[in-house]
Amino acid sequence: MTPLEAFDLIASAELLEHRIKSIAKEFAPRSLLAREASWLGSAHECIAQGLRGLDDLMTRALFLPELANVRNERVRVLQGAAVDAVEALHGSIREADGERSPLLEALYTNLKVLPLRRAHQDDFDAFCTEFDRRLDASYPKRMLAGERYASVTPALAELRRAFAEWRSLVLCAPLSEDDTHALTNEIQAAAVRLELPCRQAMLLAEAALLAAPDLRDASGIFDKMRKRMRSTRNET
Repeated sequence: MTPLEAFDLIASAELLEHRIKSIAKEFAPRSLLAREASWLGSAHECIAQGLRGLDDLMTRALFLPELANVRNERVRVLQGAAVDAVEALHGSIREADGERSPLLEALYTNLKVLPLRRAHQDDFDAFCTEFDRRLDASYPKRMLAGERYASVTPALAELRRAFAEWRSLVLCAPLSEDDTHALTNEIQAAAVRLELPCRQAMLLAEAALLAAPDLRDASGIFDKMRKRMRSTRNET
């Protein structure tokens, strides 16, 4: 199993866990399906237990050379999210103090936000650095600490988080050969451990959903996961 295949399997397992959990909620109003609901509960616990202990493995794995394309795709998503956070902060300040808020002028004058979604990483890093500089200037810092802008705090925290998450994937040094080898072994071992819980969870979920074909058809998870598991078995 290659690192990319292992990453893909774990990502699919995470999606399976999320969708089983979501489907299980739909069983609550269906009192005649209590037995099937318990099967779904077992399916969720099975896959959830398999996923425990992964911590930040999926994030660290993005630095493997084989996952460069996946990391670049994730960087683009995070870059868009960071731009969203910049726009959301603007909206939050406007709601708190109006269109002519002096804080808006201090932070957003001459900023070009829209092209940033497609900007080169160096250009976007320069933008983040400049915006951080504006936020840390004495006047915005003093204003944001005041009662008038208390409602802006969540949007500001989200912007800080979005910048940090983007930078965490872009500004880190490449892995050493030893670290690459260790991380490859770690993600491959995690994927192998997940194969059995995934199959068990799928079987339990499919048995439960036989009694609710409308939910089964809406789930959209079985064919994709079954194909992935079959492909993995054929390669081992």
